[in-house]
Amino acid sequence: MELIYKNIEFYFPGSEVVLPKAKDLDVYLSWIDKHQEHIDNEVQEMTCGWDDAFVVPSKSHVACITVESQQSIAVMILGDEILGDLGYDIWFENEHIVNEGFAD
Repeated sequence: MELIYKNIEFYFPGSEVVLPKAKDLDVYLSWIDKHQEHIDNEVQEMTCGWDDAFVVPSKSHVACITVESQQSIAVMILGDEILGDLGYDIWFENEHIVNEGFAD
């Protein structure tokens, strides 16, 4: 199942779920907001060493959130046009980052 909330796709794979309330989705968004400076730094680091590549942090955005469980989400961050489909993936459990990396 999927839904779009605040222009972000949320996926709930492999299960039938009751649609979450907006306040529940806002909790997941708050986890991301709490780590926004770290996320911006990682997106910049990803392009370090690329000739003439500078990613404007304000143009990076959450493209997708996969809700793996009530306490666990996977987030795909995409950047501006310089990155194309290269993105930064980050996994949270109870608002804490548990894994992160770059993917195409």
